[in-house]
Amino acid sequence: MVVSTPMAPEPTVPGTTGETSKMEALASTVQSLPTLPSIVSRVVEVTNNPNATANDLAKVILTDPAATAKILRIANSAYYSFAKRISTITEAIVVLGLDTVRNTLLTVFYQTMHQDLQRQKGNPKVLELWRHSLCTALVARNLAGSQDVSFREKCYVAGLLHDIGRLVLLSRDPAKAGALVDEAVKTKRTLEEIETERLGFTHGQLGSAVARHWRLPPEICEAIGQHHQAGPTPDPKLAAIVHVATYLVTASKVGAGEGLRNDLNAGAKDLVGLDESRIGAILDSMDDVLKEADTLSGLAR
Repeated sequence: MVVSTPMAPEPTVPGTTGETSKMEALASTVQSLPTLPSIVSRVVEVTNNPNATANDLAKVILTDPAATAKILRIANSAYYSFAKRISTITEAIVVLGLDTVRNTLLTVFYQTMHQDLQRQKGNPKVLELWRHSLCTALVARNLAGSQDVSFREKCYVAGLLHDIGRLVLLSRDPAKAGALVDEAVKTKRTLEEIETERLGFTHGQLGSAVARHWRLPPEICEAIGQHHQAGPTPDPKLAAIVHVATYLVTASKVGAGEGLRNDLNAGAKDLVGLDESRIGAILDSMDDVLKEADTLSGLAR
């Protein structure tokens, strides 16, 4: 993938609190957190336009041979099992959809971030966090059910990136990030409570700030920020699905969340339409989710 191009930080919003300013500054200045590669940034820009066409996106992707090859390889993989071979980028975009192509490139980039950080820091928690994030993305997309494809893909990408704030903290100070988790487990308080006391912001708020710097849609940014609280957002259903997916994957003890307090917001549960039997069924199917996550991880390499 091409070398990333730093994006200019957004201007400070008048009236923001000192803690918000501190959080935004951290999100924009963490040197060990790469900005979006230029090809991914341009793909995000195109897909943010509701009038964009497959040809518009194809023109951007074709400027990057690595991205072109990756999309074609994934489109022709057994994971999708299309009846005929996909031979052009435009054809791949038509059959996959613009949002799926964007999410595929974000998945590749996000996995690379985790792998690079793990190599730099030698911290096994980083790859556990990756597995947790990818499983949350898959569960979130499944929870969207029969909603339109665009909404399902929003659920996927918000689930994928929901813990990017934790990745930032791990990249900046692994010992401190670990100490925050240890304190939360020991005291049986939420990680967000500990982060607010020690840092002045939560990893969800930090992740939302990173997503805004990446120019992701506002509703995805807010869902990332609210993934533990499921508070008021521009798209309550999206935020509720990401919250519930996070809860279910953590309850399954899939990477990065084991031992942490895990609360399910009753309002989010009702909004998603979950009852105890459906929760049990999803938890019972988590082995299938893990297998799908491993398949996707292999394709994204």
